[in-house]
Amino acid sequence: MIYQYRKAINLQLLRNHGKRRLNNMFINGSDNKLELKTRDEDFSAPIWRNSVLFLFSVFTIYKIDEWYGLHHEGQGFFTRIIEYFKNKDNYTEIHIESLKKISELAKERLNQQDSKRIPIYRLKFPEQLNQGSSYNLIPGTEIDLSQYDIKTDIDNNNSSPQSS
Repeated sequence: MIYQYRKAINLQLLRNHGKRRLNNMFINGSDNKLELKTRDEDFSAPIWRNSVLFLFSVFTIYKIDEWYGLHHEGQGFFTRIIEYFKNKDNYTEIHIESLKKISELAKERLNQQDSKRIPIYRLKFPEQLNQGSSYNLIPGTEIDLSQYDIKTDIDNNNSSPQSS
């Protein structure tokens, strides 16, 4: 039985079909054999049909409501139902409160845009603050250069041969 199960698994893993398949494995009760049922995986499942029909019906209802609105004061059937059931005073209060909040936020934003940023002063070479930094070494202070003859640009110009 284990051999048959392994054989069925290998068939599933090594199979190279153009279509993907949904596999159902079950053990047949009378023969104790592992059987494999396959179904093609495609768009014939009921969920695809139902979802396409649902989308088509929603689109149709929307277009009918839009057409109805053109002939009745520019308001569709669903818009008129919503207006009938809502409390107008409550919605106007909510609308006024939201407008106040929006105006306060706009004022704060304008104040923030007008304000200047605090200048941030930065060191050009922050490594100078370290004690062992090479920026702090002045030539001639750490090393004894008395035995060397250091030439400058002026010395180089004077020692160059003059051709006349």
